[in-house]
Amino acid sequence: MTHVQVAKFLAAQDDVPRALCAAILRMHGGRWPLWRALTLTRGVSQIVALGLEQRRDGDARSIAVVRWFWNDRGVGLTWRNFAKPEAARAYQERAFSVDRAHLDVRA
Repeated sequence: MTHVQVAKFLAAQDDVPRALCAAILRMHGGRWPLWRALTLTRGVSQIVALGLEQRRDGDARSIAVVRWFWNDRGVGLTWRNFAKPEAARAYQERAFSVDRAHLDVRA
């Protein structure tokens, strides 16, 4: 996905906090993204991204499943790296409880 495609996806998400949208754009788009987004999907109070972890020289090191989530206490993210796309896709489909997640809230 390009930076423009990520931005269009986020523009359609009315209930996602603006700070979280900005963080997703920074991490998945721009000149040197941390994760080059392959897919973005929407769940209940979460956005799940499947992305390639990027080095500055452009070589992909691994595939990551990144869960961006929010609730009434704040916003956060969690990720896990995989060597094979099949393993990442299987993990992407697993259930995730936002209410049980430890939120990393920073100003």
